[in-house]
Amino acid sequence: MTRVEERWPPSARSVPGALGIGVAAVAIVWSGPLWATLAAFALGCIYVVGTAPLAVAFGQVALVAVGPTQPGIVAAVEAGLFLSLLAAALTSSNPRAAAATVAVAVPLFGGLTWLALTAWQVDPTAVALVLGCGFATAAYLLHRYLLVTVGIVSRDQPQSSPTHE
Repeated sequence: MTRVEERWPPSARSVPGALGIGVAAVAIVWSGPLWATLAAFALGCIYVVGTAPLAVAFGQVALVAVGPTQPGIVAAVEAGLFLSLLAAALTSSNPRAAAATVAVAVPLFGGLTWLALTAWQVDPTAVALVLGCGFATAAYLLHRYLLVTVGIVSRDQPQSSPTHE
């Protein structure tokens, strides 16, 4: 059974997530050139096949790549990404903590992105690169934390290094 089949029919909590991704995709298409349609299509595909956090990370980078100049479009994309991530957080084992994390993380990333592009006049490519590296670092740290939590790796276990004799 594939991931898509497991999630069909959609639950009441996944409908707001899909709505949020839809709003973000439409705002990206509305704001940018023709190739922004491909970014919006990729955003929807990543949400359906992958996970909501991965789709939000891609949506942030796509927002920077499109580089909209109107604050309303940026707010629509950010609101859609926030809604989709919040819907995913509500299905976790600890929804209050996850929702609180989402409530802090999405506006923080959105605000820093907006400041970097407008007030600080940073090159959009550099902002997209920093966002991508930041998301990759956060994902790796979360992965390592989960490995320790599950018990696959212990905190006291030394890393094995190859010996060259």
